[in-house]
Amino acid sequence: MEDGWIEWNGGECPVEFGSTAWVKLRYDERPLHVPRPEEMRWQHGTSGRPTSGGDIIAYRVVKP
Repeated sequence: MEDGWIEWNGGECPVEFGSTAWVKLRYDERPLHVPRPEEMRWQHGTSGRPTSGGDIIAYRVVKP
């Protein structure tokens, strides 16, 4: 993906503990800054569109 974004298809949190990240959600147009990525749900769901913006489809780690 462009600009350092890493495509994500679900699984365990790929971001090192203590790092921050930006994520793109399936049903939200704007990226979301996540100060504690380990607390996010990185698994992909199988149901319809959730109200929370949906699955994480891409992420970008913030370098300290």
